[in-house]
Amino acid sequence: MMDLLLNNPNKLKETFASNLEQELFHRLEVKGMEKDIIPSYIRSMKLCFFINPTTNHLQVDKELQFLGWNDFELDYHTLQLAIACFETDLKQKGL
Repeated sequence: MMDLLLNNPNKLKETFASNLEQELFHRLEVKGMEKDIIPSYIRSMKLCFFINPTTNHLQVDKELQFLGWNDFELDYHTLQLAIACFETDLKQKGL
């Protein structure tokens, strides 16, 4: 399996991105978020981040609460993991 990934850089990038996304989903689930609302939360987080990429987790958390995500508190590590997912996704799309 590792040889296949090393010989195919695109497959390696896809696997890395998939692992990041899985880790983000798992982290949100462990923090108490229900599986069915995680994709919506990530979309909202992505919107907040791309509007102001220099923002910190406290500012993003306030913006998310403004959008109605009052039952969850965003922490620094979760935002950093999400940013890694967003950036990896952009690089894969060539943006």
